[in-house]
Amino acid sequence: MRRHLAGFSQQPNGGPAGKLRAAAEALFRRPPDESALAAFGFTADDFKGEDVEVWPENWPALDLCARNRTQVIAGPGGLIGLNYIWFQSCLDRQGLDAEEVERIMSGIRVIEAVLLVEAYRDE
Repeated sequence: MRRHLAGFSQQPNGGPAGKLRAAAEALFRRPPDESALAAFGFTADDFKGEDVEVWPENWPALDLCARNRTQVIAGPGGLIGLNYIWFQSCLDRQGLDAEEVERIMSGIRVIEAVLLVEAYRDE
C-alpha cells in the first residue's frame, strides 16, 4: 500500500454512489486538536477512523489527488480549488485515452468539492 493512501483499500467491484466523496472526506479530514484531546485524557490514536474502501473506478482519481495534495490554488480569501492544469498534465503523461482522462477528471472534481467543504468547515 502506498504511504499517501494508508488506511484506504481498493475494492474489486464497483458499488454505491458516494464512496468517492467518503474517501475524499477521509483524505482531507483535519486531525483532532492534540491539546484539546489531552485536556480530556485522550490522544489522536483514540479517534483513528476506520479504513476506507475505494471502488476501482475511483482509485485513479483518489490516488492522483493524494499524491498531489499541494496542487491547490489559493487567493487572498483562501482556497479556490485544485490546479486542473497540473492534474491534466499528470494524466497526459500517462498516455490515457480521452474517455479515461475525463472519467478521472470527473472524480477530481468530486474530490475538489469535498476539499473545499472541509477547508471551510469551521469558518
